[in-house]
Amino acid sequence: MRSLLTIAKRDLSAFLLSPLFFAIAGVCSVVWSFTYIKKTIDFAYRSTSPKMIGQELPTYFDAVIVGHISTVNLILLFAIPAITMKLLAEEKKTRTIDLLLTSPLTATELIMGKFIAGFLLTAGLIALAFLYPLFSMLFAEIDLGLIAGSFLGLLFLGASYVAIGLFASSLSSSIIFSFIFAIVLNLFLWLLSQGTLYSDNGVLLATMDHISIGENLFAMVKGQLSLSSLVYFISLMSLFLFMSQKSIDSKRWR
Repeated sequence: MRSLLTIAKRDLSAFLLSPLFFAIAGVCSVVWSFTYIKKTIDFAYRSTSPKMIGQELPTYFDAVIVGHISTVNLILLFAIPAITMKLLAEEKKTRTIDLLLTSPLTATELIMGKFIAGFLLTAGLIALAFLYPLFSMLFAEIDLGLIAGSFLGLLFLGASYVAIGLFASSLSSSIIFSFIFAIVLNLFLWLLSQGTLYSDNGVLLATMDHISIGENLFAMVKGQLSLSSLVYFISLMSLFLFMSQKSIDSKRWR
């Protein structure tokens, strides 16, 4: 356990002392601020427009915050691979991975230490994203339970992206390859359910929806905290962490 925490602390400190994480956080803040304010202004305009009199309007949560979560996810698709791309690829490139593999440190401790560091940085970005809806509670009625469910859903989503990025980083010493491959894997999981748009096969539709990362995220955003969604995210994380561990173990025995 001590070795695991040492790895996590070392990587976390390295990121916080480098401009990369703050550059990522800065870009996220600019994009989220612009899109959130725009969505809020659009909602206010539609709510006061004479054309909308007598029509049923969506709630602030549905009109603004759900859209904000979609934007947050879109940015995290790219931001998290930018965080995880160096976690193992950099160790391979500088050959420090050889020192780690010849130490008493196990591959599992190495992977989990890296995962914890990446997840804490990701949780920081997600917390930054949720400052916007929390501030909105000062002037709009928002169900705090839906906010909490959305935050939890994004935490599970972010943890899954970190595990995927860590696996991509374990495959090569190329940081660029790790970054691109992690994005490809993330997009693949999002696009899984899109392949069923023109299918009438009920079994296929149910299967694809079940393994689609988007379907499971927005089920939690809508307040449907189901056991199947929790099992899905935990299984997804476990799978990619396991493959990362096996990738590192294979290098140990070469």
